[in-house]
Amino acid sequence: MFIDHSENLISFSKFSSISALSKEFRIDSAVNIEKRSAAQMHTGEVEIIRIPIEQFADYLDKAESNTAFGYGLPPANKARIVVNGKQDPANNVISRTKEYFSYKPVPGVLMLDHDPSPYGPNVSPDEMIAILEKIHPDIKDAYILVRGSISSGVHKHHEEPAQKPSSYHIYLFVKDSTDIPRYGEALYKNLWLEGYGFIALSARGDLLERSIIDKCVFSPERLDFVGKPVIKDSQLRYKTPEIRIAKGGLLDTKTLLDLTESKFSKLIKTAGQEAQPLAAKKRLEWENLQIETRVANGEDRASADQQVKSLSLGQHIDLDDGFILFLDNKRKVTIGEVKLDPDKYANKNFYDPIEGLNYHVCAKLFKNVDSRTGEIKLVIHSFAHGSVNRFYLSGIGPNDFDRFEDDQPNHLPNDAPDWQTEYDAQVDKFNERHASVTIGGKHRIRRSPHDTVADICRIRCELFTVTDLRSLHSHELLQTGVKFQKNSGQTPIIQNIVDAWLKHPNCKRYVDGFVFAPNMETQITIFNTWEGFAVEPVEGCKHIPINEHIDQVVCNGDKNLTEYVLNWIAFTYQHPDRPARVALVLRGKKGCGKGTLGHFLMNSWGVHGVHISNSKHLVGNFNGHLADKCFLFADEAFYSGNRADEPILKSLITEPTMMVERKGIDAQQERNYLKVFMATNSEYAVPASKDERRYCVLDVSGEYIGDKSYFDRLYKTCNDKEAQSNFLYEMLNRDISTFNIGDIPETSALKEQRLHSFDSVQKFVHYYLCQGMGEPSYGWGWVPSSSLFETYLTYCKDHRISEHKFQTQTQLSTYLGKVFTAKQKGSGRQRGFEFGSLEEARNAFCEYEKVEIDWGVEQADLEDNDEEDDYI
Repeated sequence: MFIDHSENLISFSKFSSISALSKEFRIDSAVNIEKRSAAQMHTGEVEIIRIPIEQFADYLDKAESNTAFGYGLPPANKARIVVNGKQDPANNVISRTKEYFSYKPVPGVLMLDHDPSPYGPNVSPDEMIAILEKIHPDIKDAYILVRGSISSGVHKHHEEPAQKPSSYHIYLFVKDSTDIPRYGEALYKNLWLEGYGFIALSARGDLLERSIIDKCVFSPERLDFVGKPVIKDSQLRYKTPEIRIAKGGLLDTKTLLDLTESKFSKLIKTAGQEAQPLAAKKRLEWENLQIETRVANGEDRASADQQVKSLSLGQHIDLDDGFILFLDNKRKVTIGEVKLDPDKYANKNFYDPIEGLNYHVCAKLFKNVDSRTGEIKLVIHSFAHGSVNRFYLSGIGPNDFDRFEDDQPNHLPNDAPDWQTEYDAQVDKFNERHASVTIGGKHRIRRSPHDTVADICRIRCELFTVTDLRSLHSHELLQTGVKFQKNSGQTPIIQNIVDAWLKHPNCKRYVDGFVFAPNMETQITIFNTWEGFAVEPVEGCKHIPINEHIDQVVCNGDKNLTEYVLNWIAFTYQHPDRPARVALVLRGKKGCGKGTLGHFLMNSWGVHGVHISNSKHLVGNFNGHLADKCFLFADEAFYSGNRADEPILKSLITEPTMMVERKGIDAQQERNYLKVFMATNSEYAVPASKDERRYCVLDVSGEYIGDKSYFDRLYKTCNDKEAQSNFLYEMLNRDISTFNIGDIPETSALKEQRLHSFDSVQKFVHYYLCQGMGEPSYGWGWVPSSSLFETYLTYCKDHRISEHKFQTQTQLSTYLGKVFTAKQKGSGRQRGFEFGSLEEARNAFCEYEKVEIDWGVEQADLEDNDEEDDYI
């Protein structure tokens, strides 16, 4: 096929049918204008049109009722359209499916469809364009065409058509048509982000995800019914809607980046939760109406109640004999009546089975024959709400085969919808939880958990090999095509759903892998696992008890500490894309409330927060659970005496990257975004040196230990979503422009950590200063280095310090020279140290080590803490 790549020409498909494609309009019994859905394009012709942008408006104006446009292109300039199963591609005979229609790398047409909804905002064309320009500023320089919908031009003969139609199409002309599906989805998601998405409700109370543009129009085989309407009543008139044009150039759609999937998912989830009360009300109303209608039709109430409740809950899509349908003339008929005379109703138009008369005519009854089993099935296909829904008439099977004289096992009815629709729908559904990714150079399938599992277990994702996932879904088969054989004719191609999904062009795949990039946009070939916070920030005051707990309990009433802690928390929220570099460490007795704050903060991070209580999950080899985390609550999870683990903990707190090792996957270096919060009952919480800048250690007040009423109120606040939203809002809006997170308060708890972190030399000096340095034969003041080293070795042996922790005389002298005065004495110029008086020596030691020691109280020995089973 030849395609002109000249930038001043656009390409689109023009469909022509032997029958009308446009919607039908008539006056109903209530003297209202009634419309019926556009016909399906099963037979006819298609040709590729290539024209300058300026001529597109003329083509719209001249389109007849048997004409429709499409913006995906067929494989040849001209082709004949037939139902699926009758194709002959070699002779340009094709079906209108994705198998034959696709977007090509040429300039084309992007159509945006707006219809008003009682559940969402109704915006004018000018308002819509302003919104789109805000999302994608390049639209300001694009060629734009606006036309009211065909329906807006239909009016009663004594009335004028709407001057400002509420329904309309906006046409954008793009440089590269292959980007239309991605760009359309990006626009749709950004509209949600800007507040123009909403949840609509069906008559049954089903939640319908919507925005001010229809997201179903971007598939390449979809039709734009641009032709004149079919007027079926002499009282009706039609006036072609006005076309408005803003001249410009072709739009480069690739300059609009994708919205992070997690942001969009959270918006949908929140909107759905808010719509649940109204949805439940509508569902109950629908159930009651269905039950009463069936009872009035002679059905037993208990049976009617059981059948309606089952269908309402989506437990099946089989319509039982008592279910009532409405034909396009509004006449009622039960499924039982249809099954008694299926030929009478085959290919008839119906209202949607669920919506009933609340929606327009959009369904058709088909009789199909399974080519493998010979089973005959009656199926209603409905296109309500822009999607394809199938309803099966229960009780029709192989024994009914002779009821249809004209059908043979391999025969497909002339109007039978194609298998491609079901294939596409299953792929879309699989995409909701699955993505094909690369990680560590290996191909894996990434599966997200159901919301319930995620909420209970905090599972972020699971990684499967294709083989394992195929085994898991071994019972799920799907038709992915047909093959033609001379002797046996057409036979379906059946595959496992995993293989079918992987080969589909719409399979969600990220060939460049996935990353965790909080608050950052990534290219479309990379999956960003960042989902945002668990709640949306909302201004309010329900979080005040949390602030009071931080002030009075966590910080023990110290206003300077309270200021630091609140600033630290604000920093973590405002900078999810960097490590905090300082860990907040809370030390206190059991039941004092230190863990309450940790859990509250962790929950606000949603799936990006993790709680651990075992040291191997903090410093162990397999740490894949930390790869997409921003907040780490280590609850009694670190043993401070094990110096081998110190570098790992310090790295998690401060380093910009960390090595991540998942089981079965090679270790790889990834960005580190952790904010570490630690809680412990132990006196020795963290390894802290005299110049420690990694830990802010606080002694938590025990004032409310055992106070059930206090903690009941606190827990209620912590579990209140509104309180969580209020706290997040305050922290995100807190001014920390002058805050230096490394300026750690010198708390008494931190000074104690330094004391507990002493090595063998520091412990030795501390011990003899505590003992008053005894009465050495060489007296007070000056002590020779050799004598000090001998005394040091004796101390280590007496206190059972491991020999590998012994230090050399040079190391001992180096340390003492930093604290005290080195001085040589005697004729041999013997090396030694001047300690001064005992008080002077103690003061020098405390000042150098930045510790506080009450020398008037008997000091316990600083025993060696390096015991493997001594966990805190």
